[in-house]
Amino acid sequence: MRGVFKRFDTNGDGYFNEIEFGCAFTVMGVDFNKENLRKLIRVSDKNNDGRIDYNEFEAMLNSAGKDEES
Repeated sequence: MRGVFKRFDTNGDGYFNEIEFGCAFTVMGVDFNKENLRKLIRVSDKNNDGRIDYNEFEAMLNSAGKDEES
């Protein structure tokens, strides 16, 4: 997962902005409209700084995997 994060953290700041976050999901075959993408960011952004760091990204993917297993 860290490799995916680094690949799409195009400015190398250690965070996904909305564009980077959307691109990562598009490449993974998930296409969100802007409204749904922003909702996902709000839910995943645990420290409310408007960006997704690696830990938030990993937690979001792990949570999605657990939801699929249920």
